[in-house]
Amino acid sequence: MNRKILVLGAGTAGCAASIFLRQLGFEVTLVERQAQARSISTFKIGESLSPDASKLLQQLNVWESFCQASHLKCYGNVSYWHSKTPTHLDFLQHPLGHGWHLDRLAFDQMLLNKATDLGAQLLTETRITSIRFENEQWKVELNNPQGSHGATADFMIDATGRNSWLARQMGVDRLYEAEQLALMAFLNIAEDFEDSRTLVETEGAGWWYSAPIPGNRMVTAYFYPPERIKLPTQPTAKEWQKLLEQSPQTTKRIAQAQGELIADCQTVSAHSSILEALYGPGWIAIGDAALTYDPISAHGITMAMATARDAANAILSYFKGNTEALNAYESVLWAAFQRYTEDRQGFVVKD
Repeated sequence: MNRKILVLGAGTAGCAASIFLRQLGFEVTLVERQAQARSISTFKIGESLSPDASKLLQQLNVWESFCQASHLKCYGNVSYWHSKTPTHLDFLQHPLGHGWHLDRLAFDQMLLNKATDLGAQLLTETRITSIRFENEQWKVELNNPQGSHGATADFMIDATGRNSWLARQMGVDRLYEAEQLALMAFLNIAEDFEDSRTLVETEGAGWWYSAPIPGNRMVTAYFYPPERIKLPTQPTAKEWQKLLEQSPQTTKRIAQAQGELIADCQTVSAHSSILEALYGPGWIAIGDAALTYDPISAHGITMAMATARDAANAILSYFKGNTEALNAYESVLWAAFQRYTEDRQGFVVKD
């Protein structure tokens, strides 16, 4: 398929899309605004991967590399959801086995390496200064430390995360099912801490998430609705500790792990949302650029890879003459988001 695809964003979704597109024979250019060394942030929501993701990793042809990396096996979740009695989800009974807590730096680098090994061109520290779509082709002006230059593409993929840069340029609005922020903190923990499960605990209008990750670290996040709880953008360690003390199970776990804060806390967006249109003439959105779920669903990384695969297949069908391929992709994602919102309303939302 001698078609040029421009993929915007070198995160999980963008790299996965580049891999799938190269497998299908497309010419791919992967555009990343940040320098490669900085494009993969340590501080990200989405450190966990469910057992179901193994199929996608095999389709990406990175399964062997993934298994050789230092990802931490996760055998289940423990939840104190509006109850002092724990609910246990044991992955040992899952047909695909355990899940993982990721070394996110290694995971994203693995996908990026695979994409470039397959021939995707990577442009880092690159911004798009102008775009226009005419005569079924994109004409793009790119700017990076080497200067400005023009480029053309037959199709573009928006993999720019929650920012959804390309969709916004196309005048597409984002629809929010629920607005939520997350107070993120990373801790060093003791080497002999052995509980690799995910712990979830509600506290008032918000809820805590904690999970060990490779390198004797733990990630914690406090998710809360900004209209009901007011917190500073960067709380101090004392403010974080005071908030933590209201959640006995999470406090107990951090104490057992001998957890110590690595760096300042960060507040990030954790909204549930979807674009009002997931594609348009010559473009399509994937991953967080397309839709975002509540982190409690643990579908973020899996959704990024799945939408990348499905978008690549839809683009192939489109160029083979199937005019309904992109609409079918959008319909599947809208149906999935509607099911998610129904489940969330029944599970998460409390009076």
